[in-house]
Amino acid sequence: MQRGVHLPVFATSHIYEGTDNAGSNRDLEGVEFSDAPWLFNAQPGLPNHDDIATQLPAAQGSAARLFAFGMDAWNLVPYLDWLRAHPGSYLPGASGQLTADQFGRVRRVLIWAKFQDGLAKPIGGSLQMDDVPAAAPPTGDSTPPAPDTAVPASSTSSQPAGADQPPPGH
Repeated sequence: MQRGVHLPVFATSHIYEGTDNAGSNRDLEGVEFSDAPWLFNAQPGLPNHDDIATQLPAAQGSAARLFAFGMDAWNLVPYLDWLRAHPGSYLPGASGQLTADQFGRVRRVLIWAKFQDGLAKPIGGSLQMDDVPAAAPPTGDSTPPAPDTAVPASSTSSQPAGADQPPPGH
């Protein structure tokens, strides 16, 4: 008896409309894709996607990715200089783990998701296993640091975190 080879099927985020529809997505069973963690409430410290999408049509469906990008742009501005000065550090964002190089180019590390029973669900792992940023900026009071001081502070959390600890959210 000869067995077939099971090969994984991968897709881009375009395969997921941003809302779950088990009936329409049954044919996508097992397909894995990368996407923004906020769509799956997989990024601690951020507002719940479902709660916001219920109140704001701009945060629903395929527009949710643009909404997440806007949230990240707003949150990223105070940290750009800090991220540039601390290679390997990141900011947990709605569109992914955000990092900047010494030139200020921002990159994001996405999460993996997979269709199971017609629903898109996050799974473990990131897209860039060898290049995942090492640390999140510590959080504290809402005052940005003076130049040449240790780290920036977040206005949404009072939990301190060391540079080598996993992200506590923001």
